[in-house]
Amino acid sequence: MNDANQKSFIEKFNDDEIQKTQPFYLKREFLLALLVIVVAMAMYLPKLGSYALWDPWEPHYSQVAMEMNQVDTWLVPTYRGSDRWFSKPVILFWFLKPSFMVFGQTEFAARIPIVLLATFGLVMFNFIMGRLFNWKVGLLTCLILATSPQFFFIARQTIFDGVYVVFQMLAFGFLLLGLFKYPDKMRWIMGFWIFSGLAMLSKGLLAIVLPVAAVGTYILVTWDWAMLKRMRIGRGLLVFAAIAAPWFIFMTWKFGYSYFHSFFIYHHFERAAGLIKKPNSTFDVYVRQIFYATFPWCAFLPMAFVRFLRYGSDDLYGRTRKNLMVFLIAVMPYIFFTLSSTKFHHYIFPVVPFLSVIVAVYLAKLISQPEKPIVRLEIILAVFIFAVIAKDLVTNYKHLIHLFIYYYDRALPKGVNPREFFYAVFIPMGLVIGVPLIWKKVKTGHVIALGVLAIVFSIYCNAVLMPQLTDTFSQKKLWEAYEAQAINNEPICEYHSWQRRSVSYYADNRTKYLNSRKGNTTKRFFSKPGKLFCMVDRSVFSRLRNKVKSENDRDLYIVNSDHPFTYLVATEMPDSLRKSKGKSVLQRAPIVPNKIEAEFEGKIKLLGYKTDKDKYRRGDAITLIMYFEVLEDITEDYTIFIHGSVSNGGGRMIGDHQPANGSHPTDKWKKGTYIVDKWSGRVSKSMSSGRMKFHVGFFNKKGRMKVTEGTSDGDNRVKLGHVVITN
Repeated sequence: MNDANQKSFIEKFNDDEIQKTQPFYLKREFLLALLVIVVAMAMYLPKLGSYALWDPWEPHYSQVAMEMNQVDTWLVPTYRGSDRWFSKPVILFWFLKPSFMVFGQTEFAARIPIVLLATFGLVMFNFIMGRLFNWKVGLLTCLILATSPQFFFIARQTIFDGVYVVFQMLAFGFLLLGLFKYPDKMRWIMGFWIFSGLAMLSKGLLAIVLPVAAVGTYILVTWDWAMLKRMRIGRGLLVFAAIAAPWFIFMTWKFGYSYFHSFFIYHHFERAAGLIKKPNSTFDVYVRQIFYATFPWCAFLPMAFVRFLRYGSDDLYGRTRKNLMVFLIAVMPYIFFTLSSTKFHHYIFPVVPFLSVIVAVYLAKLISQPEKPIVRLEIILAVFIFAVIAKDLVTNYKHLIHLFIYYYDRALPKGVNPREFFYAVFIPMGLVIGVPLIWKKVKTGHVIALGVLAIVFSIYCNAVLMPQLTDTFSQKKLWEAYEAQAINNEPICEYHSWQRRSVSYYADNRTKYLNSRKGNTTKRFFSKPGKLFCMVDRSVFSRLRNKVKSENDRDLYIVNSDHPFTYLVATEMPDSLRKSKGKSVLQRAPIVPNKIEAEFEGKIKLLGYKTDKDKYRRGDAITLIMYFEVLEDITEDYTIFIHGSVSNGGGRMIGDHQPANGSHPTDKWKKGTYIVDKWSGRVSKSMSSGRMKFHVGFFNKKGRMKVTEGTSDGDNRVKLGHVVITN
C-alpha cells in the first residue's frame, strides 16, 4: 500500500497533490461546494413563502413578471397593463416568470429563484477565492458573506440588487483569477466578460462603471498598462456585447428614444446627479451601513483593511498587486455611491462580498501566524467595535431592516422586539471575539464558533423576525379584508402618492390608482353607482374624504384600520360599523369613571376616561376609552391623537386615530350628543417599567385644536392620567 493510500481523509483533504488524483466526489472543491449548499439552504429556505411580499419592490417586480407571464412575453416588461415600464433591465423577470409557471403565483415562487442564485453565487465565490488564495480563505469568505445581514436579507428578497451583486462579484472574481492566477488561460478572463454581461442585464450601466473604476485606478497606481492586453479587451467586449446588447437594442428599436431616455438618462445619470427626488445624506452614511451590513464580522474590518495591503509585501508584482485589486474592488462602490446624490442604504451592497474577502484573509492570517502581542490590541479593538454595533442593533433593530427597505420613517410594530434574542446571541459572540485575549492568538475554533452563532442569528432574522414585521411592510391583509367585505366584487381604488404598491400584485390589477398629488383624480371613480372601496394612506384620508364629499356628495367610512399606515374605506357603512356607531354615539350623558372636565375651543368637552387595567406588562394590549360631550356642531374633520410616555425617556406610545373607530368622524358630531371613543394599542417590549402618562387632543391639517379650559400641558394636550408598566 502506498503512502497516499495510508493517509487519513483529513490529510488527503489538505494535500493539494493528492487532491488531483481523487475521484470528483472526494475532491475538496466538490465537498466544500456541497457543504456551502447545505448550509445556505438551511439558512435561506425556512419559511421562505410563509409571509407576504414586502413593499415596495418585491410585489412591484413580482407583478411585472406576473404580467409578462400573462401576456406571454419574455422581452418586454409589463406593468399594470402597460408595456412602457422602463426602469430596470429584464434578467430578474427571466428568473421569476418560469418560477411562476412552475409553482404558481405565490410568495415562494417569487423568492426561490433569488435564494437559488444566492446559493450559486456562494458556491462559485468559495471556488474562486479558494483558487485565488487557498481553500480555507475561500470557505471563510463564503461563511462571512453568507452570514452578513445585508446578504442574507437580500438573498430572500425579490429585488434586482441580489441578482446584480451575485453576477458582479463573480465577474470580479474571474477577473482576479484571469489576471493574477491564470494569466495564460483565456477562459478565466472570459468569465469576467460573461458575468459582466449578465450584471449589465441586472442593473444597467453600473456593471460597466464599477469595473472601469477599479481597473482604471489600479492601472494609474501601478502604471501597469499591459493589464489591458491581459484582459483580452477585444474578444471580451464581443462576448460582453453578445450577452448584454441584444435586449437593450431590441428595447430601443421597439420604443425609440423614450426608452433610451428613461432607462439610461433618467434612471442613471439624473438619479446620480440628484435631479430625481430620492434620499441623500453625508459621506459617512455608508460607513455606518457597511458596519451593519457585515455584522458581526465588521468587528475586524478596520484592522483587516490596515493589514490587507501589507500582506505579501515581499512579492510586489504578485500578491500585493492582487490584494490591491481586491482592495479597489471593495472601495470603488463606496466612492461611487458616496459621490452619487441618491443614497439608498442598499446601494452599498456591492461592497460587501469583497469586504468579506478582506476579513477572511485577515482572520486566516491571524490563525496561522505565531503569537504576537499586537494581536491583543487588535482583539481589544474588535471587541470594542462589536460592542458598539451590537448596542446599536439592540437599541434599534431598524438598522437591519433598512439594509434592504427604504421606508426609513416607518415605525416598526411595538409588539415585536428581538432584544432578548439579540442578547442571547450577541453576548456569546462578544465572548468568542474576546477569548483570544487569553492566548494572544486567534484559533480555528474561535472562528467556527463565531460562524455558528452568525448562522443562528441569520436564521432567526429570516425565519422569525421577517414574518413578524411583514404586516407593517405589506398590504396583503388589507386586500384580504376587502375581499371579505366585497361580496359582489365592488370597485376598489388606491389613493396615495406612488403607484407601485403591493396591493396591485395581490389584486391582479383590479384596483384603480388615484394619485393623491393631483387634484382631479377622484371625481370620476366616486361617481360610479353602488358601494365603492378605497385603500388610502392614513395621512391623506381626511383630504380624500373632503374631496369625495364636495365633488360627489358621498361620505367615506373606515371599514378596516388594522394596517398601521393605510385604511380600507367604503362609501357605505357596513353593519358591523353601524353597530359600533350605536355604542359610540349617545343621547344621554354616560357614567364616567375618571372625570377630567376639559374643553377644546368651547366645542368639545372631554368628560373623562377609563382603561381596561391599571397595570400592564411589556407586550400587553392596552385599551383606552374616552368620553366627550359635543358643545357645538363640528364642521371640520379632526383626528384624535393619544400620546403615552414613560417618565425619564422610557418609551412612548402614539395613538392617532379616527373617532369612534371611523364610524362617526368629527364633522358629524352634533350639539347635545355624547361620543364614546375607544382606542387600543400595544405596550412596546422595549418600553421601560414605570408610570406611563397619557395626553389627548385633536388635530387636522390646520393644526391642533386649542385647549381653552382645563389642564393643558402648554402644547394643546390634555393630561388624562397614568397606568403602570411592569416587567
